[in-house]
Amino acid sequence: MNNILSPLEYDPPKGASGIADAHRLLVAEISTLRRAKRSIEAQLEKAEAARDLLRQMMSVNSNASESSTISLSETKSTKRKRGFYAGSQTSEVITRSKQILLQAGVPLQRNDLLSRIEASGFMLNASNPSRFVGRTLWQSDDFIHIPNKGYWLRGEDIQVQEA
Repeated sequence: MNNILSPLEYDPPKGASGIADAHRLLVAEISTLRRAKRSIEAQLEKAEAARDLLRQMMSVNSNASESSTISLSETKSTKRKRGFYAGSQTSEVITRSKQILLQAGVPLQRNDLLSRIEASGFMLNASNPSRFVGRTLWQSDDFIHIPNKGYWLRGEDIQVQEA
């Protein structure tokens, strides 16, 4: 896979053809590395999605086992509500996502939500805006994630689309 020789191993022939060969090898190596990067990013995205799903399943399982042994009326919620400032990116994502989901009437994936949030005039300042939207909604008590469907509002009925 590695076609590039270190500077110590490379003994260029005299003339312009040696430089052209070196350039060709570098272009080929860059192309190979970019393909590998895309492949790794796709694998990372799948692994993160699987991790998030397992985390969600563990949360549901632990909540189910807790509810079978502890009466909810006897205890206060142990889950700490995540606070955020009004006007913050988190606040904007949550507020706008609620409006967007109610208008859409169906669950939406984080990329769909991001594009609609940006279309509403709010641009996220994050290294990975789609991931920020997903993490924000996943951590919020106001939303649920439906595998292969997307995010939806907790407690709201989903409109059934007839085929």
